Amino acid sequence: MMKRVIVILMFVFTWSGAMSQEFSFDGQASGWGALQPFNTLQYQVGARYLPEVNISDTIFKDHQLTARLSANGSITHTYLNPEYDTKYSLKPYRGWIRYSTPHFEVRAGLQKIAFGPATMLRPLMWFDRLDPRDPLQITDGVYSVLTRYYFLNNANIWLWGLYGNESTKGWEYIASKKTRPEFGGRIQLPVPAGEIAFSYHNRVMDYASDTTGLFPNLGDVNEQKFALDGRWDTFVGLWFEAVAAHQQQDVLPSWSSQLNIGIDYTFGLGNGLHVTHEALFAGASEEFAGEGNYTAFSALSVAYPISLTDNATMMVY
Repeated sequence: MMKRVIVILMFVFTWSGAMSQEFSFDGQASGWGALQPFNTLQYQVGARYLPEVNISDTIFKDHQLTARLSANGSITHTYLNPEYDTKYSLKPYRGWIRYSTPHFEVRAGLQKIAFGPATMLRPLMWFDRLDPRDPLQITDGVYSVLTRYYFLNNANIWLWGLYGNESTKGWEYIASKKTRPEFGGRIQLPVPAGEIAFSYHNRVMDYASDTTGLFPNLGDVNEQKFALDGRWDTFVGLWFEAVAAHQQQDVLPSWSSQLNIGIDYTFGLGNGLHVTHEALFAGASEEFAGEGNYTAFSALSVAYPISLTDNATMMVY
């Protein structure tokens, strides 16, 4: 039996400096390494730097104007005996401006949009690619305008519009048409012991942009996504995310669906042993909730806080 051991190390260093209440500079440097010493020697080392500039000013009373600018620079060196490869990357990470009051905000630019109660297998991963194994939760943003309004009873409404994003996002396998705007929204309402929400998104898929050869060139195809999700905190934490997507074409299955059901609980062992389990059911069919190809996937996470800043986490898929 072949033995394989992979050792992964990571370090993070952050700092910040401020000239005044209106201007601040923050930076985060991180590094990682992975080693596979048996059979064919393999290893990878890398480093990342995220500088960030924040500017804020109070217009009047509780009306705030904020701007953020950040970049993502990284270097990765991989060795697969006897070959090696070194890659460099430098790209915008965040770049937005926000106007906000105690109950309202509108934010425009390159930003992160993420929502939904699931943590590992997320049907509502529409605009981000957050990896649950990444302690830094780094993900690319989208060029968009996001508006949110918060009511006194904790209900809130989201409205968004996206434009100029040429790469795939979240679970997408076909990129959006770069020159066609995307739009959608979300209504989140409080319910006893929890909250429930409905989300919607509309985009035009650009099948001509596919370079894998796995899909036929269907041209521009309109896609609509509908989602219902909820979370309740009782004796245990319970949540679900359900998504249905419809494509206006008749070559491939026009309906796809995903359902996530999750539960978590913290056992009173030492500093608290947090256990999370999620199950994902996904498939595609010609009709909504019709017969088709479906699959099931599950994930288990066990996390233990060693100190205020250190955690040990194990994940099984």
